[in-house]
Amino acid sequence: MQKFCNVHPVIFKVDSLGNNQYKFYEKIAFVTFSYAVSIEKTEPVTLVAMYSKVQPGVYLNLYFRLKEAGGLTYVEEEVKIKAPIIIKQVFEQVLKGAHQKMFAKIGSL
Repeated sequence: MQKFCNVHPVIFKVDSLGNNQYKFYEKIAFVTFSYAVSIEKTEPVTLVAMYSKVQPGVYLNLYFRLKEAGGLTYVEEEVKIKAPIIIKQVFEQVLKGAHQKMFAKIGSL
């Protein structure tokens, strides 16, 4: 998970809680917070799903589908956010920017 922190622009630490459960630590601007995340994957790994209750009333589910073609791995991301509309819109913008940076870093490795 340290490699994940190295490429993610807002997640700076991940603690393993066991049984595919983790605690993510994020810093966005001057705000630092943490939340529990459950991660599931298929075998072989073609889907990675992350489920989390980020804050009371704010739920985030991420689905990453991996496909190989021509010796490269392609990632299709699906984001589902359940939150009050204002919080959802802010969260979508933060996620979009953070994940664009994250995938750019991964692509440059």
